[in-house]
Amino acid sequence: MAAVDRYMAEGLVVLVPFQLPPAPPARLVPSVSAAKRRLLPLNDCMYRALQQGHSAPASAWLGALTTSEILVPVRDGTWMRLTARVAAAAAAGAPDALRVHSFWVPRLAQRDLAHVAGGTRMLARTWRAAEPSNDSALERVLFNAASVVAALPSRPLWCLARDGGARACRSRRVAAHEARVLRFDGACARPAPDCRRLVRDDALAPWREAVAAHVGRVVDGLGGEGLLVPDGRN
Repeated sequence: MAAVDRYMAEGLVVLVPFQLPPAPPARLVPSVSAAKRRLLPLNDCMYRALQQGHSAPASAWLGALTTSEILVPVRDGTWMRLTARVAAAAAAGAPDALRVHSFWVPRLAQRDLAHVAGGTRMLARTWRAAEPSNDSALERVLFNAASVVAALPSRPLWCLARDGGARACRSRRVAAHEARVLRFDGACARPAPDCRRLVRDDALAPWREAVAAHVGRVVDGLGGEGLLVPDGRN
């Protein structure tokens, strides 16, 4: 929480507490209940973006990620450039959602590590699954906050028409050579076929040292205790 407090003080993070109902037993409710429990924080974030007056497509995209995932804009270098390019290339206007493949980056399957200063071992991993996860629940979606009114984590539900009414939402698949989500979990949740074959992926190279240096400054500023896992699992 110390790191979160620092980012909150800098205005980079907004921490919103939620009182979610307890998860019902899995034998009574299908797995979709987990997605329903994420509706509140996702749509709260979307409405906050709308209230802040975001209007430019390049700066009004929202996504839901876990702390073990990184969205890498391989082709464009930044997500603002990616969304701006996609919006400019769409004849019907900017899409309402961008669907991005997720790839596992298993900790125990690394054959070599890139040199990274400090203890951010996660950033040193260079081998990922050759194929994206075949679990649709692990696919990540970026939502266009200028047009999406309500959404599930996996897809937009209701999009705004020019006359203020509802219309069918438009989604665009982002090819893996354009962008991808790297999942830095300890091991693949489903080893076959998601992690049957590994390939080297150094897409993080342009940001690796800068991110590691930033993490180092944050750790040093907070005393350096209890922030990084000493056995290299971070």
